[in-house]
Amino acid sequence: QAEKNIVMHIRGAKFSDYIEIQSLIKRNGLKQRSENDWKNLWFKNPSFNMNESTMGWVAEDKDKIIGYFGTFPMKYYINKKSYIAASSHNLVVDEGYRGISIKLIRNYFDQKNIDLHLMTTVSHPTVNKLFKIFNAKELPFKNYNGSLFIILNLEGFIEFISERIHFYRKIKIVKILSRIGYCILFFHLNFWKKKKFSNVAMVQSFDNRFDILWKRYLENQSGIFSFDRSCKSLTWHYSHLIIDKGWVFVYEQDGSITGYIICIEDKNNNLKKVVVVDLISVAVNPGKVYKTLIWNSIQEAKTRGYDILEFVGFNDAKRAHFLYFKPFKRNFSICPYLYKTNNKDLELPLKDAKHWSPSMIDGDASI
Repeated sequence: QAEKNIVMHIRGAKFSDYIEIQSLIKRNGLKQRSENDWKNLWFKNPSFNMNESTMGWVAEDKDKIIGYFGTFPMKYYINKKSYIAASSHNLVVDEGYRGISIKLIRNYFDQKNIDLHLMTTVSHPTVNKLFKIFNAKELPFKNYNGSLFIILNLEGFIEFISERIHFYRKIKIVKILSRIGYCILFFHLNFWKKKKFSNVAMVQSFDNRFDILWKRYLENQSGIFSFDRSCKSLTWHYSHLIIDKGWVFVYEQDGSITGYIICIEDKNNNLKKVVVVDLISVAVNPGKVYKTLIWNSIQEAKTRGYDILEFVGFNDAKRAHFLYFKPFKRNFSICPYLYKTNNKDLELPLKDAKHWSPSMIDGDASI
């Protein structure tokens, strides 16, 4: 379809645009959000400053919103200094107006009062290329080019794969393939069941113990580029999700938290999936803590009826403990995580993979 030959107006997004923006998102087949969840990106965001931050931009044609590109700030730390990142969120434009996309993207990269741009869900090849026009770079980090996952319901997983294939007696064939697959993949599917680790506590909210752990982590891992995991930031990011769309397990020693794991549901295309979005430990022996938290999360995911538990990103040290449970692997067609910085203090460190341990806590990957 040809582009509309109309002069369009771009302005800053407002809270009152919610209904129109969600309508735009719906007619373009993207994931909608409740009004509370959408406003939470800014209203409860400890890094959002009404006078300096922006919610993003909308493109209008005769007062109708036909394009939107959101952004929200996130605080990060490296080498004991804090920085503000502008996370990208939901670039969506109606068919016939797609030419306006480049102007929306330009506004995102022209933001002031920030130190870097983070784009963590850029899996569409065209959008990925558009961001790179503005010198956005891929992570110097191979672990975000694919994922590790444990299959908890083989039949549900095969049914998901077969959804794009239409054939006679599909349901029966899925059941047959599930039985054959179970026999062939028995070792991988059941390895975690043979292991036994101690139980850990599930918490329903973030308290001051997370602040204590975060301070210790910053002291020990100051060279890693890390999202602000203070109680206030974690509450903003996940408190509305861990009640019924995820969980937090904590590993306790001598009355204090020495590690935790956060898992958040990611239901897309009828695959019931839960993702490990954060895994932290300050223990002297973190390996035992990581394995215990992962094992308890596998058990919890199985109990809640998820098809798979997925693990995306993280550095080699953490991935080694997920690999212990013999997961399956898949590669992404393109790296969905891009970044750009003009801050001289960040340019060199972020070019080196050793300063990264990204996960789906970053940007809008798990909101």
